[in-house]
Amino acid sequence: MSSNMSGELKREEVSAFGYDAQDLMEKLKKDDEFKSVFMEQFGVVQKLVKEFKEWEKETKKQARAEVADEKERAERVRLREVIEKIQSKDSEVILEPEEGTDNFFEGSSIKYLKEWVKNYRSSIKLAKEAEKQAKIAAKEAKLAVKEAKAQAKKDKQIAQMEKMAADLKKWNDQVEFVVVTIWENDSHVTQDDFVQMKAYHTRIKLLVQLAKFAESVEGVPEYDVETIKDDDLKEMHARCKVLNQLAKLDSPIDYGTEKSIEELKAAVIEAKTATTDDN
Repeated sequence: MSSNMSGELKREEVSAFGYDAQDLMEKLKKDDEFKSVFMEQFGVVQKLVKEFKEWEKETKKQARAEVADEKERAERVRLREVIEKIQSKDSEVILEPEEGTDNFFEGSSIKYLKEWVKNYRSSIKLAKEAEKQAKIAAKEAKLAVKEAKAQAKKDKQIAQMEKMAADLKKWNDQVEFVVVTIWENDSHVTQDDFVQMKAYHTRIKLLVQLAKFAESVEGVPEYDVETIKDDDLKEMHARCKVLNQLAKLDSPIDYGTEKSIEELKAAVIEAKTATTDDN
């Protein structure tokens, strides 16, 4: 029975141990010797199956470990390249090994290296954001200073316009022609308003002073206060001012003199010197 059983169990064309499932069941039920050999060999097979499964499990485990190890080596190489690139751009970066190790790249764990890269990038991001906010704050501060200066300038111009308005009103009572005295000098005035009023104020001031200077100067040509050009007015004013000084120093010169304004100013200095010497 044993030899037959051994031969029968080697057959490959049947389902199990040389029999199909139904015949095997009948054989086990009816043949005690067959059953005994079968159970003995079945135990051997069970042991082999168990050993095979353990071998298969260990083989797969080693394969997974090798894959994981290769993956870790590749990841370590990648992280090293990333960190070395950071070092090349940031010479002040400090590489501190993981606690308990003495080599940053080889001793530190993958997790530690990843955290290092993550923390570094976060610090750079925060630094850039802080720099951005600082620039925004500086820009806002600069704008605030600019607005404050503009407001101060406007306030100063309004004060000047108020003073000029008072001057124009005063001069209107001193001259025979009509002086415009109504000007807007509040917060709504523009730069053009200020420039126009200042130019008009200067013109009336020159006309008022010219009239006074002309009282002591001989030969002053007639002029129309309404139509005289600003450049001509400034020239007459400057000339009459110097001639007025000469008249006060008892050295009068007629307006029609051929002397230039520079020569007339020199004459004033000479007259003042002579007066000092006489004293």
